[in-house]
Amino acid sequence: MESSPAMRILRRACLPLFLASGLLAQPSPAPGYRIREIVSAPLGDGGPARQALLDRPYALATDPAGNIYVGELAGRIRRIDPAGIITTIAGLGDGVSSGDGGPARSAGLAEVYSLAFSNGFLFLAERGDSCLIRRIQISTGTITRVAGTGSCAAAADGAALTTPLRFPGSLAFDRDNNLHFTEDSRIRKLVNGQLLSVHTPGSRESGIAFEPSGRLLIADGCRLRAISPFDQRVETISGQADFCRVASGDGGLLRNAFLNKATAPALDPTGSELYFSDGSGLANNTTVTR
Repeated sequence: MESSPAMRILRRACLPLFLASGLLAQPSPAPGYRIREIVSAPLGDGGPARQALLDRPYALATDPAGNIYVGELAGRIRRIDPAGIITTIAGLGDGVSSGDGGPARSAGLAEVYSLAFSNGFLFLAERGDSCLIRRIQISTGTITRVAGTGSCAAAADGAALTTPLRFPGSLAFDRDNNLHFTEDSRIRKLVNGQLLSVHTPGSRESGIAFEPSGRLLIADGCRLRAISPFDQRVETISGQADFCRVASGDGGLLRNAFLNKATAPALDPTGSELYFSDGSGLANNTTVTR
């Protein structure tokens, strides 16, 4: 997706909870739309997701088979299959990280802040009790730590398993399947067991995504920015640096729009349309922008 005069901004509807990994939340009632409940209300494993209980769902991911993964801040990951049946695949709901190298279902998880699926593995960023990035091999159900020591602290780049992390956040994979993640005030990538900082703007990023071209998109509160994969040039494609205001610019060019706390960028399956949340954090003041 190119930042060109043809790129325009369209606010579609309220974003009720979150937007992640290309899965778009159902919009609020508006002309041409209807709202449909997917999950709400006992733990419910093995039964319909509509009748299950979720404990502070926060993160979402999908896999090529059409399964939906839901990360809970209580310390669980639930899977909803295409038939609508929900199952807990990881975590005990105690908010305490444990169990590396063993079955994910009997491992403890801290707050599941972000999820991403790649090549048969579900990656998760944990906060709270521990600051870690771990992965679950879906075929075996085994959970393994891939970055962080468990301590929540800032540290220089180094070996992924011996370098502490400070508040790992949004997860995304580039064209070469390297994992990138936000961490407090920087973006890092994991390559051959090493952590490398790829962007250190000094402000706290709130979401990342990759275009098919390899360009890295960054939602940074007041701005939406992009980093070229060729020369690492950073450009602002929407919003104003250090200047948040009431979101505006519907129907106009993306580069001329003002943003207010932009988060959770996600591309549609074709990579031709970008969606992100843009609002004050209040449900009735949050919009989906394209």
